[in-house]
Amino acid sequence: MRKNDIFNEKNKNNGSLKYFIIAFAVFIVALAAVSAFLFMRSIDYDFGNMINAETDSTSQSETEPESTTYSVNDLSGKSCVLFICEDNSGKLQYAFSVDTDFGSKNMLVSVVDGADTAEYNGISISYTDLYEKHRVAGVKEAFSSLNIVAEKYVVFDKNAFLTFFSEFDGISVNVKEKVDYKSDSFNLELDAGIQVLSADYLYKYLTVSNSQTRASVICDIVSEVLRPEYTEKSEHLFNKFVNSTKTDISVIDYSECINNLIVYSKAEDKFLPQIN
Repeated sequence: MRKNDIFNEKNKNNGSLKYFIIAFAVFIVALAAVSAFLFMRSIDYDFGNMINAETDSTSQSETEPESTTYSVNDLSGKSCVLFICEDNSGKLQYAFSVDTDFGSKNMLVSVVDGADTAEYNGISISYTDLYEKHRVAGVKEAFSSLNIVAEKYVVFDKNAFLTFFSEFDGISVNVKEKVDYKSDSFNLELDAGIQVLSADYLYKYLTVSNSQTRASVICDIVSEVLRPEYTEKSEHLFNKFVNSTKTDISVIDYSECINNLIVYSKAEDKFLPQIN
């Protein structure tokens, strides 16, 4: 009798388990059906929409990189650098300053010829003679009488000029008038208009030009040098610059100003160098 009771109990448990399994299976099937229905409705019952959505999402992420906007409004500070160009005998050919004020948004270029007269300690003297007697300090003082206070200086001769500017892919300048120059030293022929000049042609063009033309060419040079492709590899250019010229511009000076120059070179609203 007890045996029969036990068997009956097992039969009852087996029946309950069977109904539980059936109920659970029905629940899973129903859940899957509802999920499938919601999924199909989300793609408007068209598997093509799912493919297009994935493609559009991928395409959008690939074609829309984060953009960075550069503006000179983010810049501040001032700098004024005096440049002195020597001839082969070490005499001053011409000198110029590049005076930049990011706050006022201007960059002014001032040029003097070696034969121009300078005021120094109350006397009139040519810049060539002034440089021969008083070197950089004398030229800086003469420029200060023009309200141009140079903080740093650069002295370059022909070799330094050619060494440095050979690092660039030519410099684009606006040749104001046709040049047809011949001398015992060199010949130079240039057509009027925009020309891309090598370091050698650029040096010769500056040599034969008057102060007004030089100022215009220097403005073009500054604009060309301060382009992103050059400011972004400026460490190499700076090393070449300091090793080929005589200058008091230090690595610290470079480190403090390079970020400004990179932003300036990339800014759509940047101001261009102007003749003072």
